[in-house]
Amino acid sequence: MGFVPTKWAGYLAAADQAGDVIAYRRYWELAVLVGLRDGLRSGDGFVPASRRYADPASFLLTPEAWAAQKVDFCHLVGKPVEVAEALVQADDTALVDLEIQLARAGCCRRQTRSSPFPGGPSSYSSQSPYF
Repeated sequence: MGFVPTKWAGYLAAADQAGDVIAYRRYWELAVLVGLRDGLRSGDGFVPASRRYADPASFLLTPEAWAAQKVDFCHLVGKPVEVAEALVQADDTALVDLEIQLARAGCCRRQTRSSPFPGGPSSYSSQSPYF
């Protein structure tokens, strides 16, 4: 009964305690339908023949189809084919953007030392659990 919404649990318990089998069955059916509706809306449940409630993975390319199209797609969008190269490129782009933002602010500067802390972490009085 983990899928039964909290608001329906009280109705089910009351009908069960009263011994009203018809009301209990109707509340149970409504709780199941609400749970099914919520599961379909959230994507936790799938209907095989449905386009609206189909498995989202069914809309993706298969690994074989992606392997055949990967190089062409990467060239089309101007991204490297290799993941490591793409990450380095994204990191470089982010650093350039950061430098531009720091230059605009005028109050900050990026340090070129290996550590972001000039005197080491112990030089800062912080309550952080990381230092």
